[in-house]
Amino acid sequence: MIQKLTIEPQSVQETMLIPLWGRAKYSQLYPELLDDPKADKIIEKIAYDFSKFEKEFKEYGGLCYLVRARNFDNAVREYIQKYPEATVVNLGAGLDTTFSRIDNGKIKWYDLDLSDAIGFRKKLIPETSRSECIVKSVFDTSWFDDVEYKEEKGIYFLTGGLFQYFKESEISELVSYMAERFPNGEMIFDAVSKRGIRLGNRMIKKAGNKGAQMYFGLGNPAKQISKYSDNIEVTDWYPYWHGIKRDSRWGKSTIFKINFCDWFKMAKFVEIKFYKGMVK
Repeated sequence: MIQKLTIEPQSVQETMLIPLWGRAKYSQLYPELLDDPKADKIIEKIAYDFSKFEKEFKEYGGLCYLVRARNFDNAVREYIQKYPEATVVNLGAGLDTTFSRIDNGKIKWYDLDLSDAIGFRKKLIPETSRSECIVKSVFDTSWFDDVEYKEEKGIYFLTGGLFQYFKESEISELVSYMAERFPNGEMIFDAVSKRGIRLGNRMIKKAGNKGAQMYFGLGNPAKQISKYSDNIEVTDWYPYWHGIKRDSRWGKSTIFKINFCDWFKMAKFVEIKFYKGMVK
Protein backbone atom coordinates (compact mmCIF):
# COMPACT_ATOMS: atom_id res chain seq x y z
CA MET A 1 0.00 0.00 0.00
CA ILE A 2 1.30 3.43 -0.99
CA GLN A 3 1.72 5.72 2.02
CA LYS A 4 -0.30 8.91 1.69
CA LEU A 5 1.20 12.34 2.22
CA THR A 6 0.31 14.09 5.46
CA ILE A 7 -0.28 17.81 5.80
CA GLU A 8 0.66 20.14 8.63
CA PRO A 9 -2.25 22.38 9.74
CA GLN A 10 -1.90 26.08 8.84
CA SER A 11 0.89 25.28 6.38
CA VAL A 12 1.48 26.50 2.83
CA GLN A 13 0.67 22.99 1.68
CA GLU A 14 -2.74 23.12 3.34
CA THR A 15 -3.70 26.30 1.50
CA MET A 16 -2.67 24.64 -1.78
CA LEU A 17 -5.30 21.96 -1.20
CA ILE A 18 -8.25 24.36 -1.30
CA PRO A 19 -8.43 24.99 -5.08
CA LEU A 20 -7.59 21.32 -5.64
CA TRP A 21 -10.55 20.30 -3.49
CA GLY A 22 -12.86 22.68 -5.37
CA ARG A 23 -11.91 21.32 -8.77
CA ALA A 24 -11.94 17.67 -7.69
CA LYS A 25 -15.32 17.67 -5.95
CA TYR A 26 -17.24 20.00 -8.21
CA SER A 27 -15.87 18.67 -11.48
CA GLN A 28 -17.34 15.32 -10.45
CA LEU A 29 -20.69 16.97 -9.85
CA TYR A 30 -20.62 19.24 -12.91
CA PRO A 31 -18.27 17.76 -15.52
CA GLU A 32 -20.01 19.85 -18.18
CA LEU A 33 -18.33 22.89 -16.61
CA LEU A 34 -14.92 21.27 -16.15
CA ASP A 35 -13.57 17.73 -16.22
CA ASP A 36 -10.52 17.39 -13.96
CA PRO A 37 -9.80 13.69 -13.32
CA LYS A 38 -6.21 14.47 -12.34
CA ALA A 39 -7.40 16.45 -9.33
CA ASP A 40 -9.24 13.36 -8.09
CA LYS A 41 -6.13 11.21 -8.45
CA ILE A 42 -4.01 13.73 -6.53
CA ILE A 43 -6.47 13.87 -3.64
CA GLU A 44 -6.28 10.09 -3.31
CA LYS A 45 -2.58 10.46 -2.49
CA ILE A 46 -3.14 12.81 0.45
CA ALA A 47 -4.18 11.93 4.00
CA TYR A 48 -6.44 14.86 4.81
CA ASP A 49 -10.01 15.57 5.84
CA PHE A 50 -11.22 17.56 2.86
CA SER A 51 -14.71 17.88 4.33
CA LYS A 52 -13.50 20.87 6.38
CA PHE A 53 -13.23 22.89 3.16
CA GLU A 54 -16.86 22.15 2.36
CA LYS A 55 -17.87 23.53 5.74
CA GLU A 56 -15.77 26.67 5.29
CA PHE A 57 -16.13 27.48 1.58
CA LYS A 58 -19.40 25.69 0.82
CA GLU A 59 -20.84 25.22 -2.65
CA TYR A 60 -20.21 28.76 -3.84
CA GLY A 61 -16.49 28.60 -2.97
CA GLY A 62 -16.03 25.25 -4.66
CA LEU A 63 -17.74 26.45 -7.83
CA CYS A 64 -15.51 29.55 -7.86
CA TYR A 65 -12.43 27.35 -8.27
CA LEU A 66 -14.16 25.30 -10.96
CA VAL A 67 -15.17 28.35 -12.97
CA ARG A 68 -11.73 29.93 -12.72
CA ALA A 69 -10.13 26.77 -14.10
CA ARG A 70 -12.72 26.63 -16.87
CA ASN A 71 -12.04 30.20 -17.96
CA PHE A 72 -8.29 29.70 -17.83
CA ASP A 73 -8.57 26.50 -19.88
CA ASN A 74 -10.61 28.26 -22.53
CA ALA A 75 -8.16 31.17 -22.72
CA VAL A 76 -5.11 28.92 -23.09
CA ARG A 77 -6.81 26.73 -25.69
CA GLU A 78 -7.70 29.77 -27.76
CA TYR A 79 -4.11 31.03 -27.61
CA ILE A 80 -2.45 27.73 -28.51
CA GLN A 81 -4.77 27.34 -31.47
CA LYS A 82 -2.98 30.40 -32.86
CA TYR A 83 0.43 29.40 -31.45
CA PRO A 84 0.52 25.59 -31.13
CA GLU A 85 4.17 25.54 -30.00
CA ALA A 86 3.80 28.36 -27.46
CA THR A 87 5.38 28.57 -24.05
CA VAL A 88 2.87 28.74 -21.17
CA VAL A 89 3.90 30.01 -17.73
CA ASN A 90 1.68 29.37 -14.71
CA LEU A 91 2.51 32.01 -12.08
CA GLY A 92 1.80 30.93 -8.51
CA ALA A 93 1.00 27.42 -9.74
CA GLY A 94 0.30 25.61 -6.47
CA LEU A 95 -1.31 22.26 -7.36
CA ASP A 96 -2.84 23.51 -10.57
CA THR A 97 -3.60 20.83 -13.18
CA THR A 98 -4.30 22.95 -16.26
CA PHE A 99 -1.50 21.36 -18.30
CA SER A 100 -3.08 17.91 -18.04
CA ARG A 101 -6.34 19.23 -19.49
CA ILE A 102 -5.19 21.44 -22.36
CA ASP A 103 -1.88 19.92 -23.53
CA ASN A 104 -1.76 19.70 -27.32
CA GLY A 105 1.46 17.65 -27.38
CA LYS A 106 3.57 20.62 -28.53
CA ILE A 107 3.51 23.39 -25.94
CA LYS A 108 6.23 24.02 -23.35
CA TRP A 109 4.83 24.48 -19.83
CA TYR A 110 6.31 26.03 -16.68
CA ASP A 111 4.85 26.03 -13.17
CA LEU A 112 6.38 28.78 -11.04
CA ASP A 113 6.03 29.06 -7.26
CA LEU A 114 7.99 29.37 -4.03
CA SER A 115 10.19 26.59 -2.66
CA ASP A 116 7.69 25.03 -0.22
CA ALA A 117 4.96 25.00 -2.83
CA ILE A 118 7.07 23.48 -5.61
CA GLY A 119 8.57 20.89 -3.27
CA PHE A 120 5.05 19.73 -2.37
CA ARG A 121 3.86 19.92 -5.96
CA LYS A 122 6.64 17.65 -7.24
CA LYS A 123 5.60 14.92 -4.81
CA LEU A 124 2.15 14.86 -6.39
CA ILE A 125 2.59 16.12 -9.96
CA PRO A 126 5.85 14.98 -11.58
CA GLU A 127 7.52 17.11 -14.22
CA THR A 128 7.53 15.85 -17.80
CA SER A 129 9.66 16.44 -20.87
CA ARG A 130 7.53 19.50 -21.70
CA SER A 131 6.47 20.68 -18.24
CA GLU A 132 8.84 21.78 -15.53
CA CYS A 133 8.87 23.76 -12.30
CA ILE A 134 10.64 27.01 -11.45
CA VAL A 135 11.37 27.73 -7.78
CA LYS A 136 11.20 31.51 -7.54
CA SER A 137 8.99 34.36 -6.47
CA VAL A 138 6.97 35.82 -9.30
CA PHE A 139 8.57 39.17 -8.42
CA ASP A 140 12.09 37.78 -8.85
CA THR A 141 12.25 38.61 -12.53
CA SER A 142 15.30 36.42 -13.05
CA TRP A 143 12.71 33.76 -13.92
CA PHE A 144 12.41 35.56 -17.25
CA ASP A 145 15.68 33.83 -18.20
CA ASP A 146 14.41 30.41 -17.10
CA VAL A 147 11.64 30.09 -19.69
CA GLU A 148 11.95 29.32 -23.37
CA TYR A 149 10.72 32.25 -25.41
CA LYS A 150 10.58 32.91 -29.11
CA GLU A 151 8.35 35.74 -30.15
CA GLU A 152 7.12 33.96 -33.26
CA LYS A 153 6.01 30.94 -31.19
CA GLY A 154 4.23 33.01 -28.57
CA ILE A 155 4.05 32.95 -24.78
CA TYR A 156 1.04 32.88 -22.48
CA PHE A 157 0.77 33.56 -18.73
CA LEU A 158 -1.78 32.29 -16.22
CA THR A 159 -2.10 34.11 -12.92
CA GLY A 160 -4.84 32.71 -10.70
CA GLY A 161 -5.62 33.82 -7.16
CA LEU A 162 -2.34 35.72 -6.85
CA PHE A 163 -2.41 39.41 -7.71
CA GLN A 164 -4.99 40.46 -5.13
CA TYR A 165 -2.58 39.60 -2.29
CA PHE A 166 -0.02 42.19 -3.40
CA LYS A 167 0.05 45.96 -3.73
CA GLU A 168 -0.81 47.51 -7.06
CA SER A 169 2.62 49.13 -7.33
CA GLU A 170 4.19 45.65 -7.25
CA ILE A 171 1.74 44.31 -9.82
CA SER A 172 2.15 47.22 -12.22
CA GLU A 173 5.94 47.03 -12.07
CA LEU A 174 5.98 43.29 -12.72
CA VAL A 175 3.50 43.43 -15.61
CA SER A 176 5.36 46.34 -17.19
CA TYR A 177 8.63 44.40 -17.08
CA MET A 178 6.89 41.40 -18.61
CA ALA A 179 5.51 43.52 -21.43
CA GLU A 180 9.00 44.76 -22.29
CA ARG A 181 10.56 41.30 -22.15
CA PHE A 182 7.82 39.24 -23.81
CA PRO A 183 6.31 41.13 -26.75
CA ASN A 184 3.47 39.21 -28.41
CA GLY A 185 2.77 37.55 -25.06
CA GLU A 186 -0.66 37.42 -23.48
CA MET A 187 -1.98 36.90 -19.97
CA ILE A 188 -5.18 36.06 -18.13
CA PHE A 189 -5.70 36.75 -14.44
CA ASP A 190 -8.57 36.99 -11.99
CA ALA A 191 -9.14 40.15 -9.98
CA VAL A 192 -11.36 41.46 -7.20
CA SER A 193 -12.95 44.90 -7.14
CA LYS A 194 -12.01 47.46 -4.51
CA ARG A 195 -15.33 46.87 -2.79
CA GLY A 196 -14.67 43.13 -2.90
CA ILE A 197 -11.26 43.66 -1.29
CA ARG A 198 -12.84 45.62 1.57
CA LEU A 199 -15.52 42.99 2.16
CA GLY A 200 -13.01 40.16 1.86
CA ASN A 201 -10.59 41.68 4.34
CA ARG A 202 -13.43 42.29 6.76
CA MET A 203 -14.32 38.59 6.63
CA ILE A 204 -10.65 37.60 6.98
CA LYS A 205 -10.27 39.78 10.07
CA LYS A 206 -13.45 38.35 11.56
CA ALA A 207 -12.12 34.83 11.01
CA GLY A 208 -8.88 35.74 12.81
CA ASN A 209 -6.68 35.04 9.78
CA LYS A 210 -3.82 37.56 9.77
CA GLY A 211 -1.84 36.05 6.89
CA ALA A 212 -4.22 36.48 3.96
CA GLN A 213 -4.70 40.24 3.69
CA MET A 214 -5.72 41.41 0.21
CA TYR A 215 -4.51 44.68 -1.27
CA PHE A 216 -5.01 44.93 -5.04
CA GLY A 217 -8.51 46.00 -5.99
CA LEU A 218 -9.32 46.40 -9.67
CA GLY A 219 -12.11 48.63 -10.93
CA ASN A 220 -12.31 49.23 -14.67
CA PRO A 221 -9.38 47.20 -16.06
CA ALA A 222 -9.14 49.15 -19.32
CA LYS A 223 -8.65 52.43 -17.44
CA GLN A 224 -6.59 51.15 -14.53
CA ILE A 225 -4.17 48.80 -16.29
CA SER A 226 -3.63 51.07 -19.29
CA LYS A 227 -1.69 53.35 -16.94
CA TYR A 228 0.93 50.67 -16.25
CA SER A 229 2.69 50.77 -19.60
CA ASP A 230 2.24 51.93 -23.17
CA ASN A 231 3.10 48.36 -24.20
CA ILE A 232 0.05 46.79 -22.52
CA GLU A 233 -3.46 46.50 -23.91
CA VAL A 234 -6.50 45.09 -22.14
CA THR A 235 -7.98 42.90 -24.87
CA ASP A 236 -10.96 41.66 -22.86
CA TRP A 237 -12.47 41.54 -19.40
CA TYR A 238 -15.71 40.05 -18.11
CA PRO A 239 -17.55 39.31 -14.86
CA TYR A 240 -16.47 36.17 -13.03
CA TRP A 241 -19.64 34.20 -13.79
CA HIS A 242 -20.13 35.49 -17.33
CA GLY A 243 -21.42 32.75 -19.61
CA ILE A 244 -22.12 30.34 -16.74
CA LYS A 245 -25.72 29.14 -16.76
CA ARG A 246 -27.27 29.10 -13.30
CA ASP A 247 -27.97 25.46 -12.45
CA SER A 248 -31.21 24.49 -10.73
CA ARG A 249 -29.22 21.99 -8.64
CA TRP A 250 -27.33 24.81 -6.95
CA GLY A 251 -28.58 26.19 -3.65
CA LYS A 252 -30.47 29.48 -3.52
CA SER A 253 -27.68 31.04 -1.46
CA THR A 254 -25.12 30.04 -4.10
CA ILE A 255 -27.14 31.53 -6.94
CA PHE A 256 -27.71 34.74 -4.97
CA LYS A 257 -23.96 35.10 -4.33
CA ILE A 258 -23.19 34.43 -8.01
CA ASN A 259 -25.67 37.07 -9.17
CA PHE A 260 -24.51 39.55 -6.52
CA CYS A 261 -20.90 39.04 -7.61
CA ASP A 262 -21.71 39.78 -11.24
CA TRP A 263 -24.23 42.57 -10.67
CA PHE A 264 -21.69 44.56 -8.68
CA LYS A 265 -18.66 43.36 -10.67
CA MET A 266 -17.06 42.10 -7.46
CA ALA A 267 -14.76 39.72 -9.35
CA LYS A 268 -13.66 39.47 -12.95
CA PHE A 269 -11.28 37.93 -15.44
CA VAL A 270 -8.90 40.16 -17.36
CA GLU A 271 -6.99 39.36 -20.54
CA ILE A 272 -4.08 41.53 -21.64
CA LYS A 273 -1.57 41.58 -24.48
CA PHE A 274 2.03 42.80 -24.63
CA TYR A 275 3.35 44.79 -27.58
CA LYS A 276 6.77 45.83 -28.83
CA GLY A 277 5.75 49.34 -29.69
CA MET A 278 3.37 51.69 -27.95
CA VAL A 279 -0.32 50.84 -28.40
CA LYS A 280 -1.58 54.23 -27.24
